Amino acid sequence: MRSVNLPPAIVGRFRSLSLERLDRIETEWAAVLAGDHERAAEVHNELHTLKGDARVVGFSDVHLLAHKLEELLVAAEHRNFRVPEEFDLVMTMAIRLVVMLLRTRDGVSLGGIDVDGFVQQIDELVADSQVRSVESTEQPPMSRRVPINVEPLDRVAPATQQGLAAAATDVYLESLRAGGAARERLQAVWRALSHQIADLYAAPLAPRVTRHQHAALRLARDLGKETAVEVITGDVRVRADAADALETALLHLLRNAVDHGIEFPDERVRLGKPPTGRIRVQVRMIDGGGEVEVDDDGHGIDLEEVRRKAVERGFMTPQDAETASERELTDVVLQPGFSTRSQVTDVSGRGIGLDAVRSTLARVGGHIAVTTHLGHGTTVTARVPQASRRLRVLCFPAWGADLTFAVPATFDAVPRNEDSADALDPLDLLQLETGSRRGNRLCIELNGEDFSAQLRAGGPPFRRTAERFCPTPDRHPVEVVRLGDDEALLLRPEALLPMRRRA
Repeated sequence: MRSVNLPPAIVGRFRSLSLERLDRIETEWAAVLAGDHERAAEVHNELHTLKGDARVVGFSDVHLLAHKLEELLVAAEHRNFRVPEEFDLVMTMAIRLVVMLLRTRDGVSLGGIDVDGFVQQIDELVADSQVRSVESTEQPPMSRRVPINVEPLDRVAPATQQGLAAAATDVYLESLRAGGAARERLQAVWRALSHQIADLYAAPLAPRVTRHQHAALRLARDLGKETAVEVITGDVRVRADAADALETALLHLLRNAVDHGIEFPDERVRLGKPPTGRIRVQVRMIDGGGEVEVDDDGHGIDLEEVRRKAVERGFMTPQDAETASERELTDVVLQPGFSTRSQVTDVSGRGIGLDAVRSTLARVGGHIAVTTHLGHGTTVTARVPQASRRLRVLCFPAWGADLTFAVPATFDAVPRNEDSADALDPLDLLQLETGSRRGNRLCIELNGEDFSAQLRAGGPPFRRTAERFCPTPDRHPVEVVRLGDDEALLLRPEALLPMRRRA
């Protein structure tokens, strides 16, 4: 980050004065949003001075972010400071990112925070604000909650999700370091970020299902079939990879229902059915998992043909096939490579499609079930489990602070009444100031499969089940988890140890 070598005393003074300046910037910005727009001039002056000082001492990232904060302020002025809460969120995060840069010792990583990516986000927000200020000078009032655009969020890559979680966790740590109004403001930012990140892991199924309804109708029209497709769905959410698997399954199931299940109109009339076929797609939550059911009133699967082809192709012995139940026969239809290769029945199409569906679902722990009635239709149900967000942990109180730490329960933890000079103090490593240390101090020895360490604690460890709602990368030293109604810091000792070596 630094490009100029200066005496430590000068650098230290710059850090100290700049941190005080940022406290004033944050206070003045809050006052501006509250309606005192004249105080924006003071924010301008403080940012301009910070930018110049950072350039002199060689803090290039601080210089860049100070410049971007100036651009954000100008964009807010163009909108008469009537900005949505999303704008305020980015402004506050930029300020806190500068604080983290100033507090980080030379050579110490910020835990995966992408400064360039954050700068790009600011540029996009500024550009959008400029467009909106031209479109209308009458801006809407500030929203009281951060808007969440679910559709793009469920497409965010897992690595990006974890990067966002790391940044949010650093905001949480900053709130623990701050005091007064700054602490309350950072806690509000943390809550908004953590809620958005939690939504990344809960993708809605409704938009993924309904967008394929018209494709199924178009396929039926192209094939010369009359088909009505009904979609029944609510606010059903599953983790993003499971939603992807269900969507892939739905594509196969709808294609098979239209192509191989629903009969042509003249055939339906001959069979005493209405000329228009029916396909119903229903999405629901069952036993904590997401389920998509595709039901059609077509001619169904000829299980006797399946029985014959299962023997012919070596999937069953004659004896097993003779006594096979409907469930066993439909399971054969799901086997890789099974097909009757017949133009008379729909087994070949369903065999290929359902094999692909089953493989896709199996990768995310899901499964598929088929029920069929010859002459009346087929029902295929694809189900995926809900993501397990729970984790068994070993908890212990921090020494000298009202804070709970946790480590994964995969470690064996042995409390030692005596302290050790080699013990890692999480509060020190995370730069969480506590003032005078009081209370019991002991050492907890952790032993894992390939790692061992000693952590300083304020009490013996105890076991709990934590809920992960803001999962950070494995390389990040800390993650915020819930213990009932309370929050705790989940530590990764393997990532903490390198921080000790750099200190």
